Amino acid sequence: MDERNMLTTPEIAALRILGYSVDSRWIEWAQTMLAEGHDTPTLRILAGELPPFDSWEMRPMVAQTLAELGVTLPSNAEAAALQLARVRVQKIIDGTMTQAEALSSLADVCLSRDYDRNLYDFYELHHALDSLNYQDYQYYWPDADRSNISEVIHNYCLNWLQRYEHD
Repeated sequence: MDERNMLTTPEIAALRILGYSVDSRWIEWAQTMLAEGHDTPTLRILAGELPPFDSWEMRPMVAQTLAELGVTLPSNAEAAALQLARVRVQKIIDGTMTQAEALSSLADVCLSRDYDRNLYDFYELHHALDSLNYQDYQYYWPDADRSNISEVIHNYCLNWLQRYEHD
């Protein structure tokens, strides 16, 4: 398992509310939970699942697993998107997820939520970083260029996390 791509319980809960499909990372989460000493009947079943994953079967199984573990789910999609963003932003700050990976996932959530205003800057930063990977300029983020884009992203994440830490 690649620990850099490991999903956390708050991410699983948020992705569940946002309607994302189960993939192998969800199964790896279940296996890790078992290895860490968490044990419920449905968690055991989830940890043993193999692809291909049937959404009609997996979504209720994940919901039951989270309930058995006593995980509090976000109250709605907006809260779930913010919860997911907080985790991904913290992973950028900690260096446990690359800026490109985290921003790409947050841009996807922003789009899936009809350009969510709370996440729109991540969409712009994602495109700024992506543009700078293949050209010397970008039009998405003021004053960001190849020499400072990483620092711009890091500083924005720190500021964003302070604003949205408890929402």
